[in-house]
Amino acid sequence: MPFYDNHSNRPITHFGERIAKAEAESRWKKILEHLPEKQGSVLEIGPGRGYVASWLQENSRLRYVAVDVNKNILESISSIGVLAWVPPLPFQGSTFNVSYASHVLEHMANFREALLFLEEMQRVVVHGGLVCCVTPDFRASPFHFWNVDYSHSFPLTPRRLVQIYQDVGLEIVALYAASGPIIGKLAFPLGVLARLLPSW
Repeated sequence: MPFYDNHSNRPITHFGERIAKAEAESRWKKILEHLPEKQGSVLEIGPGRGYVASWLQENSRLRYVAVDVNKNILESISSIGVLAWVPPLPFQGSTFNVSYASHVLEHMANFREALLFLEEMQRVVVHGGLVCCVTPDFRASPFHFWNVDYSHSFPLTPRRLVQIYQDVGLEIVALYAASGPIIGKLAFPLGVLARLLPSW
């Protein structure tokens, strides 16, 4: 399927790759703080260039599975990959300890699809597991949100994300601002400043 071939075929700079690897590391260190037993399995929806897969393989005992709509993306990572358009997720319920989606929820067409997506992420996770979403904060980059990707359809803010989690019946364990590999109070202003840079 050609969807997101432009992403998978686009070269990445050395600096961009270092930032992406640092992002995967900082985010997963935070996630693992909230996972009682550091074992089991992880489902990543939309693995991108495979930085999370690589970091988890090198730094954890978690079994990793990816799902994506693009076969080229799946073939580029050295892990188990399932080709599927989601939602729904092509897995049985209570299969994974963590379901993780970075920059996927904003691609849902509307709030109904976003709710279904989170319900599916919840369905495939064992009781007590984690449902983790990384999304752009529309407040920090209103124009950039629409300009960066033609498939961005569902703007999110922390408040909107919390509301969706609550409507699905998920308990919010933690909510962090992040900008690149920076997590915490400095992340939001850094994100705003980063969006002032030209995006061509």
